[in-house]
Amino acid sequence: MARMLLEAAGVAEGVTLESVPLAEIQAALGVGRTTASELRAAALTLLQNGHRPTA
Repeated sequence: MARMLLEAAGVAEGVTLESVPLAEIQAALGVGRTTASELRAAALTLLQNGHRPTA
């Protein structure tokens, strides 16, 4: 999820919750809207705290 946010924004500083629409997360991960929202928020928090996903 963090990787999806980074790829959509292009740079870590530009990442927002709106960088990846919930529908796209739902489709990619096969989860419901609430779970997609929770995953997106958790990934954003990780990125804001310096996490950078690898390969």
